[in-house]
Amino acid sequence: MQGFICATLGNVKGWREVNFSYEGKNSKPSKLSTLVVSREENVKPLIFIPHSLLESGILNDIKELSNNSEIEFDFVISPSFGKYDYEYNIRFYQLVFFYFHNFTKKFLSEETENLKFFADVSVGMNQLTFAMLEAFKFFRIFVEFLNLGKRKKPKFYIVYSEPVIGSNSDKVRFNIYKETFKPKAFLSLPIKWKEIRDVESNIDKLPVSSEMKNELKKITKSALYILTSTIKNFPLVIYHLGYYPEKKIKKIMKNLISELSPIMGSSESPPKFEKNEKNKIINYLFTKEGINYRLISNTFLLFSFYGGISALLEKNGIPENGKQGEVIDDLYEKFSSIYREIFGKDSPNEILLAKDIDRLKKLTSNHKSSNSSISFNFGKDNPIIEKMWKNAQEYENEKFKTSKNPSHRNFIAHSGLLTNLLEYNPITRSIRYKNDTQTIKIIEDFIQKS
Repeated sequence: MQGFICATLGNVKGWREVNFSYEGKNSKPSKLSTLVVSREENVKPLIFIPHSLLESGILNDIKELSNNSEIEFDFVISPSFGKYDYEYNIRFYQLVFFYFHNFTKKFLSEETENLKFFADVSVGMNQLTFAMLEAFKFFRIFVEFLNLGKRKKPKFYIVYSEPVIGSNSDKVRFNIYKETFKPKAFLSLPIKWKEIRDVESNIDKLPVSSEMKNELKKITKSALYILTSTIKNFPLVIYHLGYYPEKKIKKIMKNLISELSPIMGSSESPPKFEKNEKNKIINYLFTKEGINYRLISNTFLLFSFYGGISALLEKNGIPENGKQGEVIDDLYEKFSSIYREIFGKDSPNEILLAKDIDRLKKLTSNHKSSNSSISFNFGKDNPIIEKMWKNAQEYENEKFKTSKNPSHRNFIAHSGLLTNLLEYNPITRSIRYKNDTQTIKIIEDFIQKS
């Protein structure tokens, strides 16, 4: 099966099998529209069972439903709203993160091509179904970010049936409707630099290992540097700072999900439930005070955006290790390709970079040399090439002398390619940032202000 269809159940007692029609095709009688779509689309049902229904005997009903439909289900016990025999002190974005966590867990463990995902909003309590739909929106953006630049992308749909009502409902055929789900995902940072302390504080409160917390803080800062550099058009910064490869980013997300999973509810088929485990089951992660759950979801979006950008960097041959330079012409060729895949042809980033590359060529026009398409790092063995790396201003054409003091305004205006921050190699026609502490601090400060 290629993907899943999610639904949050209400009380299924008294439900009867009725006739459904999906995409113009009549289906055999079923109690649940979710099962009809699952069968027709070849996707697995991911069923959320509100904890408040467990004592009603719903598990026996679900087991019977599963056996009769001959479809294998995935079940997750989910938190509930309100007061029953127990008060559920749950807030909306706690629920959203709960659903989002389960969607991403499923996706990262079964990632293949031609995936399809559906959300059935026909059933369940309004607040829970709305929270599931909000999480489905986050999930769709998460997957879209991870698949930047890829031609074949997973597809997302909303499905819903006509209301099943009336004493003669077993004699009527109810339509199930399917619509493409495309919430807007703007190419801006899910987390801003000014929120970095809030993110780190939030990470400290997560019930995960200290190693995981340290790793999350490091990758969050790296993501902000690399994504800011990509969105704001500072390509050489990425050569200088290096980046996490896509596989490592996905591995960190999988490990985080794995560490959170034991306290985010069970996922069994069907789930087991003992009365004396009630508090353990419903409290999950939510006993932890002061966690910003929307910020957690946005942190996952940041990582997925980073993963998508990272895949494009790898695809275009950008070295991941940092402290490296690039042939001037190749810098443009590689990043114009990356910008086209993200923003489309002739984006402002591509146009501005072309102008700044041309400016660099004029600045160094007195020094022509052999063509090369290799990236040079600080540890190359060739002493002749290494000795030629000097302050780029020393190689400037006299007609184009620039100021010795870099400014934030000029950094933004000229793609981060200021000669007062660069070294230039006339043999390879390459540029790189100076590797002194002051330059690194200036670059990091400029990016954080951008």
